[in-house]
Amino acid sequence: MNFLDIFRKRKADSEVPIIISQYSKLPRYYTINGVKYDIDNAFDIQRIPLFTAQMSINGEQLGMDAVLLEHGIQARSHNDAVYRAAIDKVNQYRARGIVSKSKREIEQDKSWQAKREQQKVDEEKRKNQCDNFTIDDMYQFTGIPFGWNWVVELNHTDGVAWFMLNINNQQVALHYISQLNEIIIDSHEYVDQVSGVAIDLCNIDFGLPIPMRRNSMASTRVECYPYTKTGKVSKYPVKLVFRNKPGSNEAVYGEVMILEDGNIGSAKVQFSYKAGGVVVFTFGLYGLSLVLKKVDMNYKTIYRFEDVEL
Repeated sequence: MNFLDIFRKRKADSEVPIIISQYSKLPRYYTINGVKYDIDNAFDIQRIPLFTAQMSINGEQLGMDAVLLEHGIQARSHNDAVYRAAIDKVNQYRARGIVSKSKREIEQDKSWQAKREQQKVDEEKRKNQCDNFTIDDMYQFTGIPFGWNWVVELNHTDGVAWFMLNINNQQVALHYISQLNEIIIDSHEYVDQVSGVAIDLCNIDFGLPIPMRRNSMASTRVECYPYTKTGKVSKYPVKLVFRNKPGSNEAVYGEVMILEDGNIGSAKVQFSYKAGGVVVFTFGLYGLSLVLKKVDMNYKTIYRFEDVEL
């Protein structure tokens, strides 16, 4: 492709002022191989050909992918069609390996990279901290009904401190799971699509997965988080994780966050069906009561809790 004339040829720099977009701070019109394109028009953006030439705009050398990315970002709150067309065209450019980033995008990439590196450092510190948690740290939580005295020591797997449940602690776990199950069964009355969905309490898997792998943990277990990363006592010292036994028509996975006083603070239960389909129940507190906050079916919300004043 020949080098393009981005703006109209002008006899003098003072002639014919550049028209700025109504959605961004970038020039609006671009003439490419004799064809004029308006980046304030979604249809025109879709028609822009792919090319590697760059242009000087506001002191920066930019390719059309960078122009459209900046334009799309600035246009997003003004014209959704223009935003979508611009981002789609940027993706076309970059899928073909044509990439020229603006100063802002380069700085943003540096910022994201710094955040990712810091996140890795924080995660490693947290893993090291969790590796030092012991069962003695859990004795302070007298309101939580799990029997700490029945646990000899915590297991440590990839930064998670956890223990398997003996017969006594299994009954405690089933009590928590049954609370969620009762709410799920009650939801059949007001969420038609989940009629018949329930946890089989007799099918909870308290064993180790088969086959076991290097970092395998018990299918149903208690994870211990007595302290936050800053050393304060955790709001949720215990996470109860549970699964059902393999071989069923549905795979059930749940996480229950337990407060210091032993009550459930939040929870999530997912049903994945062999025939296809996923249902996720999300629980939380409404005042002091545990309620069903949301139901998602196949990643679409079909029920959401609403605060109704009586």
